[in-house]
Amino acid sequence: MRITFKQIYQDIDNLVCLSNNRNGLNFREIELTRKRLVENIKAIELHTIILKKKDPG
Repeated sequence: MRITFKQIYQDIDNLVCLSNNRNGLNFREIELTRKRLVENIKAIELHTIILKKKDPG
């Protein structure tokens, strides 16, 4: 799970850098980073749902 969060933070930093470099904006790289962020967030949501189902409380 730590790796997922680390990747999310790196992707956010990457998107910020790419959006600040308007002259060299690479839309393909931005889209790939966005997709990776969505996948990681979905994985966290799924993991959280599974943990909640296992929790008897």
